[in-house]
Amino acid sequence: MLKLESHCRILEELVGSRLVEGKREACEVTLSDLGYTRYKVVVEPGEEEKVKVYVDVPCFEVVKPYLDCDDPKAIEPEPGYHLGYLCDEASDVEKMSYLRRDLLGAPFRRAFDALARGDTSKVEPLELPWRPTEAVYLVAGNDPANPNHWDRLIVVYAVDFEDESDAAMARVVLQQFAQTKVGNAPPCHFNEATKPPLEVSTNFSPREVGVGYLSFVLFQAHVATDARRLKALDLVVASVAPRKRGIRVSSSVLLIF
Repeated sequence: MLKLESHCRILEELVGSRLVEGKREACEVTLSDLGYTRYKVVVEPGEEEKVKVYVDVPCFEVVKPYLDCDDPKAIEPEPGYHLGYLCDEASDVEKMSYLRRDLLGAPFRRAFDALARGDTSKVEPLELPWRPTEAVYLVAGNDPANPNHWDRLIVVYAVDFEDESDAAMARVVLQQFAQTKVGNAPPCHFNEATKPPLEVSTNFSPREVGVGYLSFVLFQAHVATDARRLKALDLVVASVAPRKRGIRVSSSVLLIF
């Protein structure tokens, strides 16, 4: 079963080779990961012990309110990038490699913390449009038997494939997938593109997607510990990945939770 890495291994190697392995030479490297995030790594001549990392992340304006504005490593970003960081310690290597997860996952981290406390009533509906025709939605939910008890979070993925054959195959697979029950995994539901789930239709303007919507319902037990919250964050952001792998990634969410 496929689980995409939630960190950027190339960025980890670029920064790590200079701060940990002792490589000392100027460079300017640009790269992109599979989650549509762009990076630029710069080492200035004469300052080989310092690495500057610039990042351009999808949906930055959406996640910006959830980010830490007092990061001591933050520097002025270059044109075309949203954020910049100055790295000069070995501990910065891991932080840089998980930039995409920590940036895109910031709203989810806050919501998971609320769910761990047992009350999601203050979690605002969120739409994260990481592609023109696709998005992930985060909505708080309550217990139908006790409407005042906000005890769950619903994460919905709008799934689209440009190719009609791919879309048809994806639709069949996701329908079968949603019918599969695995241990203590979050309940999963599939909705056709013409019938978006209520969490989407009542809070957002539904997108025109060719496949449909895949929803996961998370309860307190899924995020009860720090380790489980981090695992949930890894999986949610790892699913913001190439659409050609979307079905297998979604399967990994169900099986690994």
